[in-house]
Amino acid sequence: MKERIEKYIRKKQREKAIKMLKDNIFIILGVLGLIILLIILKILKKKAKKKVKAKIKETIKSGIDSIRDKESSSNGDEEEEE
Repeated sequence: MKERIEKYIRKKQREKAIKMLKDNIFIILGVLGLIILLIILKILKKKAKKKVKAKIKETIKSGIDSIRDKESSSNGDEEEEE
């Protein structure tokens, strides 16, 4: 008798847990989706920052190279004039 009562209680607890899970499944999935979305956005933000930094470095380097080229070409012109 005692075993049957315990079995019945466990069955009811299991049913209650399943019902609560079914009721809250959309909320749980929504929260998980939101967390995944935030993680993806953070990863994309880091990648975008790296690309921007690389582009800035490339622009600065090409600017410096063009200045050097202008200086070397202007130095070459001065030597020819002398």
